[in-house]
Amino acid sequence: MMKLFPVLTAALAVAGIFSAPAMAEAPGKLRFSNLEFGMPMDPLLWSSTPMRAEQHTPATDIKYAVSQLHAAIPVGLSASEARERLQAAGSRCDMTDPSAISCHYKDVQTPDSEYVDDVVWKVTVPLVNGRVADLKVARDWYRR
Repeated sequence: MMKLFPVLTAALAVAGIFSAPAMAEAPGKLRFSNLEFGMPMDPLLWSSTPMRAEQHTPATDIKYAVSQLHAAIPVGLSASEARERLQAAGSRCDMTDPSAISCHYKDVQTPDSEYVDDVVWKVTVPLVNGRVADLKVARDWYRR
């Protein structure tokens, strides 16, 4: 039976029924969907808060995500490589300003099935001489 287990695990993973840790995505691969999945639930709002009012996620709540982004986009990385990595992670980026890369990732959260929250991650990458100088991250959400 022990010799059969790896074969069964591989067969089930190929069939999409079971995901073995060995067949999981490579560690260190940045995905905004994974960062969003790890976020705490957005809080309930006062009934007087207008719908679609922009809500900012506190820096303490995105601390882990910011550390993951800094690890994937280190200072000194070329602008083209930083943009490629952020786009591969699921964001849309533009460089209308040659001194910065601006990226957005949009997602949806359903905190209690009564509301839908539109979530927007904003990553700004200031550049100096075509290289990453810093990383600014914000996560905003809108209830509808």
